[in-house]
Amino acid sequence: MRLLSLTRVVVALCFAAWFGGCASYSGSSLKPGLATADEVRQTMGAPRNVYREADGSEIWEYPRGPMGFHTYMAHLDKNRVLKSIEQVLGEHSLTLLGSDKITREDVLRRIGSPWRTGYFEQRKEEFWDYRFRDLWGYPSGLHVIFNEAGIVTQVLILREHEPGESSN
Repeated sequence: MRLLSLTRVVVALCFAAWFGGCASYSGSSLKPGLATADEVRQTMGAPRNVYREADGSEIWEYPRGPMGFHTYMAHLDKNRVLKSIEQVLGEHSLTLLGSDKITREDVLRRIGSPWRTGYFEQRKEEFWDYRFRDLWGYPSGLHVIFNEAGIVTQVLILREHEPGESSN
């Protein structure tokens, strides 16, 4: 009897840890309009970057994992109250980057820091790589190409191959 009670307690604690971890991963437990900057930090941890806007508001960047598939941006108003949290990596990122004269700083503010960067010497172009899962759940790469002036010239999405998957 005692073993059954202990098992139930352990299972309950595991579920609490699991669901608590999910809330801190994405900030889903935080309520826009109510949660303060301190509550965001307590739930999600320290942001990787903080982008300050001209109106006094801030965007807090939360990339999840090296080469991770998710980056969350927490938007706080000038009073340091949460306005929204959004997962910014995905095919919808193309629309975020689709207007003219998007700069490196614009990309950082919209989809966060890349997991890898590089430079094409012959073309004089810099690239930033991001990973995400496409609409079908496949791992994919979002590749943002900048010219020498730091303006986006191309945005590419390429599906990655799973180990053991045919490349035909």
